[in-house]
Amino acid sequence: CRGHKGPITSCQLTREGKGLLSAAEDKTMIVWDVIHGAIMRILVGHTKPVMECFMLEDEPEPGKEQIIERRSMITGDIRYIVSASEDSTVRVWDLTTGYDVCYVRLQNPLTCMAKSQDNSLIAAGDEKGGVHIFELKQAM
Repeated sequence: CRGHKGPITSCQLTREGKGLLSAAEDKTMIVWDVIHGAIMRILVGHTKPVMECFMLEDEPEPGKEQIIERRSMITGDIRYIVSASEDSTVRVWDLTTGYDVCYVRLQNPLTCMAKSQDNSLIAAGDEKGGVHIFELKQAM
């Protein structure tokens, strides 16, 4: 499937493997339906290449019933996406609207990003060797 107009810099599958998030040097991220090879949503807002992205996927709680109306067949319980770009921003995106709900602008272009297992912290690395830690719960 083709959707980006430049090299892919990051991608992540959903837990069940039905959805995919990709980021590219074309400044966009795309949410894919893996089963049908279709684009579900294109996220636009960065002004330079997106270097890293990930979905904030809720862990299923044992014994807790899933709310069917809230779950997408493709993306499951994913509501937010986080991205880091060479435009020096970390952005949090609302998957339901396709818009960024908050962002932080740093001094240097970002090259990588990681998240804690519980989605409460993210770390972003920049091209000058700096590492920046953020609490996500405060941002959303």
